[in-house]
Order: sequence, then structure tokens, then C-alpha cells
Amino acid sequence: MATSHTAFLIAPAQLPKKRRAGRPTAARVAEIDRIILDAAQQLFLDEGVDATSMDRVSTAAAISKGTLYARYASKDALLGAVLDRLIKQMDERASATNDLLPVGLRPRLIEYVRRLGEQLGWSEYLQLNRLVASASKANPDIARLSSENALAGYVRTLATEMERAADHPRPEAVDWTALANLLIYGITGWYHNTVGRKTVEAADFSAYSETVVDAIIALIDRKRSALV
Repeated sequence: MATSHTAFLIAPAQLPKKRRAGRPTAARVAEIDRIILDAAQQLFLDEGVDATSMDRVSTAAAISKGTLYARYASKDALLGAVLDRLIKQMDERASATNDLLPVGLRPRLIEYVRRLGEQLGWSEYLQLNRLVASASKANPDIARLSSENALAGYVRTLATEMERAADHPRPEAVDWTALANLLIYGITGWYHNTVGRKTVEAADFSAYSETVVDAIIALIDRKRSALV
């Protein structure tokens, strides 16, 4: 009896089902996002915001345009994400050792200012400034919001630390946010104005910082005396 060749064929129902591609893991999604932001940030810095296209970012990140646009609908959205990541990195780095700050108000503020001087030279800070300057030409709103966000977190933290360290009898009577702004702008404004003309020596920075800190403490003490 002849053997039917069809007996050796696998019935359609018995064929192994094609495995569906699963969704990428959270780790893979985060990795893709990091690759995109790294590529965009480098292009924005090297070529400028205006000259960087989404196509260039897609190519540099070695991903499809569909993948890029699925995460960032426009270059503005991508730029905002790059700036936000830089700000977050700065905040995390700046607050990493806050628990080691001195207890008293004056030594605490002096240490804050010393750290602020270091932060002015951080790569994250310098890159953020370059990106904001580049973005301000075509994307002034994004540049302005990023600058404000970068400052806002530091001001909030400093205002809280000032209030805690001052141990004021009526803390609500003092505008801690205004004092934090005064300290930050007083230092950074002087620094940027001076560094444009000459090298800022550590001794000069320290001396000027102590003058600003003492002026702020005098304002706090004046408020304290007025309540007695």
C-alpha cells in the first residue's frame, strides 16, 4: 500500500503559532529615552538649537523617526525634556550632601554659597547656560521657563534651610524666599559680572560671599529685634 505523502505534512492547526512581539520593558523604554536625550543634547550643543532637526536627532540616536515622534511630538518638546533633565541632574547633585551642612545660620549660608561657587563651574550648569542661550533666539518661552525652573528649586531649598537655621521667633514675619533670591542673585550676579573682566580668585569669591551673607543675616536680625 502506497504511503500518502500528505501524512507527513503538519496540519495547519498544528503549526506553531507565531510569537507576538511583546511590549518593551520599562528598562528598555528608559534606555531608549536616554539615548534620544543624549543625542539631542549633544547636537543642540554642537550645532545649536536652530540647526538641529528631528531627522538629525533620529539619525544620531540610531532610532526611527516614528519612535522619536512617539516620545516627543516636536523639537520644542524634545528641547524642553533635555533642559529639564539637566536641571534635575543639577538639583540631585547639589542636594546630595545637604545632610552634611553646618547647623548655625551663618556657617550654613557660607557653606551654601561656597557650594554655589562650585556649581557655577559644573558641566551641567555650563551646558544648561549654553542651551538656554541657544534656545532663547527661536524658543524664548522655553528658555525663560527653563531658567526659572532651574532657579526655583534652589530658591525653595535655600529659603527652607534659612528659615530652619535662623530659628526665628516668628518665621512668618520674614520673607525667606526674597532673602534666598537676594543671596543667589547677589552672588551669581557679581560672579558673572566679574568673570567677564578677570579671573575670579577663590579668596575674592569667599570675601564677597561673606559680605552678602552678613548683610542677609543683619536683615534677619533686624526683623527679630523689631518683634521684641
